[in-house]
Parts: sequence; C-alpha cells; structure tokens
Amino acid sequence: MDGVAVFDKHADEYDRWFDENQQIYQAEVNALRRFIPETGLGAEVGVGTGRFSTPFGIRIGVEPSRNMAQIAKSRNIAVCLAVGEHLSFNAILPCWSRLCAS
Repeated sequence: MDGVAVFDKHADEYDRWFDENQQIYQAEVNALRRFIPETGLGAEVGVGTGRFSTPFGIRIGVEPSRNMAQIAKSRNIAVCLAVGEHLSFNAILPCWSRLCAS
C-alpha cells in the first residue's frame, strides 16, 4: 500500500482517534500554538482531515488523500488535492482565489 492509499483507507479512523483521545489532541494543539501566528492567512501542506487547521483559523490546505481532503472540506477548508513535494505555487492559487472570493 503506497503512502497516500493508507491515509485514504484510514481517514475516518485517524480522525476519530482524536475524538476519543481529546487530552492528547489538546496537548498537540497547545504545542503547535507557540509556532502559529494568531493573525494572517496561511496554508497547511499536508492538511489531512483539517483537525489541526481549524483551531488556528487555517482555511487553505494541500492534501494528497482524497478521503482526508473530504473531511477537511467538511470543516470549511479549501483543499487543493496535490502532493506537497510536487507542488508549484500556481497549484495553490485556485484554492486561494476561492477562499478570498467567499
């Protein structure tokens, strides 16, 4: 199973794990909070299900897993389906435009 397929297969299970382990999830969010500005626009490369984007108001993401991207979209994150390592800036512009237009 390639790297993306495993995330497609287990997207719901991955996301549910954080619901079942709120204390660990909150500890991770708190650890990240030190590194993420409180204001401004940002994009998360490898947005996954968007679980770690929403607490910080990040509304743009790049994700190669279709199933994880679907969950992120349900959290109102504009997702560009792409592999971060192969991403050009032009690939993210359509997502950025959609977000700015809404």
